[in-house]
Amino acid sequence: MAALVHSGHCSTVRSIIALDVDYFYCQVELRKRPNIDRNHPVAAFQRNLVVTCNYPARAAGVKKLMLVKDARDVCPGLILLDASDLQDYRVACSEIICLLKDMLGGAAVENLGLDEFFIDVTEIVCRRKEYYSCTTSFKGYCWPSKDCDSYNLLENEELRNFVVASHLCLEIREAIKSKLQLTCSGGISNSKLLSKLAAGLHKPDEQTIILPHLVESYLNNLDLRKLPGIGSVTYQSLVDHFCVSTCEQLRFVPVERLVEAFGKRTGIRLYHICRGIDEESVRDTSLVKSISCEERFAKTECWSEILRYLRIVVERLLDRLVEHARVSSGRYGRLLVVTYLKTLSTKRESISCNVPFDVIRLCSLCNSLKSSSSECFEKFSNLYRSTLKQLENRCIQLLRIRLGSDFSLCLVSVGVKNFVTLKEVDQTSHPNSIISLIQRSEAKSTFSSVVGQTSSREPMKCCICNAFLNMEMSNEDINRHIDKCLCMESHDKSMNKNVLDGFIKSKKPKVSLTSSQCSIGT
Repeated sequence: MAALVHSGHCSTVRSIIALDVDYFYCQVELRKRPNIDRNHPVAAFQRNLVVTCNYPARAAGVKKLMLVKDARDVCPGLILLDASDLQDYRVACSEIICLLKDMLGGAAVENLGLDEFFIDVTEIVCRRKEYYSCTTSFKGYCWPSKDCDSYNLLENEELRNFVVASHLCLEIREAIKSKLQLTCSGGISNSKLLSKLAAGLHKPDEQTIILPHLVESYLNNLDLRKLPGIGSVTYQSLVDHFCVSTCEQLRFVPVERLVEAFGKRTGIRLYHICRGIDEESVRDTSLVKSISCEERFAKTECWSEILRYLRIVVERLLDRLVEHARVSSGRYGRLLVVTYLKTLSTKRESISCNVPFDVIRLCSLCNSLKSSSSECFEKFSNLYRSTLKQLENRCIQLLRIRLGSDFSLCLVSVGVKNFVTLKEVDQTSHPNSIISLIQRSEAKSTFSSVVGQTSSREPMKCCICNAFLNMEMSNEDINRHIDKCLCMESHDKSMNKNVLDGFIKSKKPKVSLTSSQCSIGT
């Protein structure tokens, strides 16, 4: 049975939209090269393998994971585009999420990989039902297409909900196409499972509905290999043990036997999905808990090489933080983590400290603009460059303290963790906290460096040198003080190693600072 969703305005079957960006890597590369005809066979490759190709190339015989050499033999006129820079695809994914959030407000958006999205539009459908009260037709395909005209859409509330969802799905797809130059295939149904299956029925650049009362007939002859979560090993086990290959055949297998053969979790899931039962909710994955970038390389004992890789990683990280700020309102990370892998070790080690304030400031300003990355960079280019340098220096200092002069590394990673929303932080603890500063600064479109009232709380100590800090020091002054402490060659490095590990994770009570200071702790 379909799950009912109750709200203040209506009680209805869930309406979930699945979006699948058509030949994603290829489209992202093509929009950077508008002079290439999209009707010409084009493939995107990484190393020596085709990762995806457009439909003219597929018609010519090019397939995913085909060797580039074989793809050229199959289609001599094939245009090959290098898809090795993953940053371009992360940016495109962030742009889609940002657009969906702008269009749909608080609707949950779940990102699967880089090119698939689930959206729970149940509440939006309830609100828009009156707007489409006279609409009597679905947008796109409805499985099976021949039955669409026989439905009495005005009298059946459940069907009217899916009519509205089909119009909404079309609006979303057209917006992504016009604003981001990316085409998507869409699926609409009452669960993530069915909407994902529906999205694959008519590709590319089309959408399909599977109505709840037609689920069983749709699944009857569906090959089990097409169900999400059933791989080649599970499928072969079903064939070998139970002689089944379709959903209809699988329904005759008792749940006890499935649990016995595959375990409780997988057995119960198999029992449910062959009946079209999927109660899993859409999780809002745009609210990430951490963002990190890493670089692997051949072993090196040279600082100049480490610094070169570190600069690459830090720049990628800052770009991703800015993209995340545009998507998720008011969220920022508080913990900077530098991770490395020694050549002869199998275990990664890390060192952490507070995120420089300029990173939070840049992300907050970019979020307030709701602009593209290029516009953000153009408007805040000076702040971006200074923030990049500050972040780079902080990472270098942390590594120098931990590694000293004797090291051999093969990996370096930089990440930001402990993401929080401004609303999640208790603002009543002190009127001049960093949170209050950011909020006031966003309203003024600038960040004041003026110190407000002095905290009456106990003064704070530097976590490196244990010196008491002036409560009227600005956040920039605190960062400079810490930078100097980190760079002091005469300081006991073994003590730094232990102190810095607990820099943010300290269990000591938090200290609320003045308006231009930040809390060094979580």
